[in-house]
Amino acid sequence: MNALENSITLDEIFAVAIAKRVPLAPEIAGYLALEVAQGARNAEGEVEPRTVYISEEGTVALVRPKKDAPTGDAETSVRAILGRLLEASGSATPSLSAIAKRAPGSGLSTLIHEIETALVPINRAAGRRALARLAHDVKRITMGVGRNASPSSYRASSARTASSPDPTPAPPAATSHALPSSGAREKVGQTEKVSAEPSRTMTTWRDPNRQAAAPGTHRPRAPRTSLTILASALFVCVAGIVVIWKVYPSFFTGKKEPAVALASEGTLTASASAPRCKVTLVVTDVPANAEILLRMGQTPLDIERMPMGTRLEFVTTAEGYAPKRASVKSESLWNKGMSGKPSLDLPIELEPSPNKLNGKPGAVDPWPLSDPGTEVGGSGSPGTVHVAANVRGAEVWLLAGIGPEARIEQLRCDADIDVLLAGPEALRKRLHVNKIDIFSAPSNSFGNKVVTVAGTTAP
Repeated sequence: MNALENSITLDEIFAVAIAKRVPLAPEIAGYLALEVAQGARNAEGEVEPRTVYISEEGTVALVRPKKDAPTGDAETSVRAILGRLLEASGSATPSLSAIAKRAPGSGLSTLIHEIETALVPINRAAGRRALARLAHDVKRITMGVGRNASPSSYRASSARTASSPDPTPAPPAATSHALPSSGAREKVGQTEKVSAEPSRTMTTWRDPNRQAAAPGTHRPRAPRTSLTILASALFVCVAGIVVIWKVYPSFFTGKKEPAVALASEGTLTASASAPRCKVTLVVTDVPANAEILLRMGQTPLDIERMPMGTRLEFVTTAEGYAPKRASVKSESLWNKGMSGKPSLDLPIELEPSPNKLNGKPGAVDPWPLSDPGTEVGGSGSPGTVHVAANVRGAEVWLLAGIGPEARIEQLRCDADIDVLLAGPEALRKRLHVNKIDIFSAPSNSFGNKVVTVAGTTAP
């Protein structure tokens, strides 16, 4: 039996998910659409759900019969597939919904980049495992196996069993193991036979090698030892995953970012899970009202342990683009994803630098102003902010204080620190503190390092 015969089609997923027979998370819908889009780059014409196969290993393949000439547009069809998957899931993230509704014309490469940005961080191994579970569940339902089995399949099987006078059923007719040229699929020796006709019926075959039990006798029960061992192994695996997630969460995300949380405007404090060695960075000699920002990383970026229920301000910068400010309001709603941890998506759309467009590449771009009268910072339960920008590798800065001085506490000892001083005029100064400076800095009475850096008094 080849891989296609063991796979399910996207049509079958739609049929089962729309009927709410299996759960379909919006993240899984987005990952499935991403796999379809990547597979469509090597094909021509629109992608039809009946030609998309998902295997029990979680791989996705596009198989179009040779006699079908390619028609339509691949990007349009993939956006439509994403929209149908989100509709079948019953819920959707704003970023994925916007991708599905966006007008086509930018091409598959742009569509793939849009979906990857919406799914940050992308864990392809986890996505493949989720697709494998989805294929397994859909296959069981369409074959009439398990508690979610189709009732029509069960009744059809019972009716045939009751009407048969021979207690030993005859073996099914021999069929080919190759994929028929018409695009239909047949699963031999299993519990489903699917054709390409519009009205499909489920046919349940009984095992031809199974002997009928004699009247008055009972088949011996399988020993329970194997079931106990399987349950114990499953418990150990789940417990191990939970321990790894608690102790070393970056094993799954692959990202290590400074764990910080704003306490008040001008003061930055870390979360309770900060490393033993902590750094207090004091930035002095900064012009009044100039902003002091802490570098968090480059997009796409997950900023963990941000305080929920507070106002946060981020500024994204990139070469050749004007800086862009993005705010998280104190009343913003944080969502709990598949991991159960609160998170918030923060998309940022950078625009080309006006000075570069006007032929002034050396000029300083205007600094984005914040809302007047707003306070940044505070304390709250930790959450993760997913920052995604249309420019990959753009730097993300967190507003940490306002001049003339700011005190940034409980930073990491084992990483360099970058601070940006920026003002509404032409002030742009980057301060860098390396690990050697941190190591050689004096310690306070609590054993924490204290590093002081001077800004500038000139605008």
